[in-house]
Amino acid sequence: MGLLWQTQNMPVPIDFMRGLIGVIGIGCAYMLARSIVSLRKGQVRISNLYSWLIRMTLCMAAVWYPARGGVDSADLAIWALAAVAFATGYWDASRVRKHEDLTHEMFPDSDRDG
Repeated sequence: MGLLWQTQNMPVPIDFMRGLIGVIGIGCAYMLARSIVSLRKGQVRISNLYSWLIRMTLCMAAVWYPARGGVDSADLAIWALAAVAFATGYWDASRVRKHEDLTHEMFPDSDRDG
């Protein structure tokens, strides 16, 4: 019975959880940058910006997990990827996209008469 109890309650390794929270934090950093640009354009409210900021801060703090002690290479890697995601999100949201006209590709016979 003891072996059955142990196999049903297998703990998830803390490093796996740190990595999962790190991936969520990287996504939050990307969305934070996009909301900064959207706020500057007047498309969203400031509460949207604060919500992404709080989510990203909590995720990055959870990656560090203060009960462990110092900062390790996994922390630095996740924080660096979050910085890259932030820069990518800012660039992606701030660039001007040209409007594509797909009418001729969707309806190739529309220009023929008859």
